[in-house]
Amino acid sequence: MRVAGELTEAIRTIDRLMRENNELHKENNELRRHAHEDALTGIGNKRAFLIEFEGAVHAYRRDYPGTVPFSVVVIDANNLKIINDALGHAAGDDLLRAIAKGIVSTTRTGKDFSARIGGDEFVVLIKGPADAFSIRIHKVLEAIAAKNGLGFPVSISLGSVSINEIDTEERLSSPTEKIIKSMLDIADSRMYEHKARSKNGRNPAAIASAIRP
Repeated sequence: MRVAGELTEAIRTIDRLMRENNELHKENNELRRHAHEDALTGIGNKRAFLIEFEGAVHAYRRDYPGTVPFSVVVIDANNLKIINDALGHAAGDDLLRAIAKGIVSTTRTGKDFSARIGGDEFVVLIKGPADAFSIRIHKVLEAIAAKNGLGFPVSISLGSVSINEIDTEERLSSPTEKIIKSMLDIADSRMYEHKARSKNGRNPAAIASAIRP
């Protein structure tokens, strides 16, 4: 009887330890997920983007010259400060979440990766050219704004660049940090050019008057 009791207790202990281990495993996975997730929008954060970018560069170099080039799109939320000032930061957060939702619905699962890397700045890593994404994202955001009844326009400026636009020697041999800086600098420059051409971007008064208090 004593042996049987000790065996039963041992089984219970093992069962308890297994449950605790499973819970710990779940908690670690959750912590790992949060470490790579933007708390406000639920998409990737800057750390996650850098990891994905390094993987894209590695794959590009591994398969070169037969590899499919990848692109980086930089997206900036137009008029976030105006919306924050007029309606409060909760409305500004709604704007950022709407943009993130639009980006996610426009990207392709398993091929593209999206992240928020700053206050009003997003990036998308796209396998292949960025043309189709750049065209569709504006229509998607208009639909999201209308569907959710937001009291303000959901507008963005964007710029994109392909890895193939970077000097051959740099993209095949330079440190990843240098390549990402080169690509983000080009995409940023094009994004600001887009913002300057955009009516919403250069006429904040028009946006302010369009916001419903």
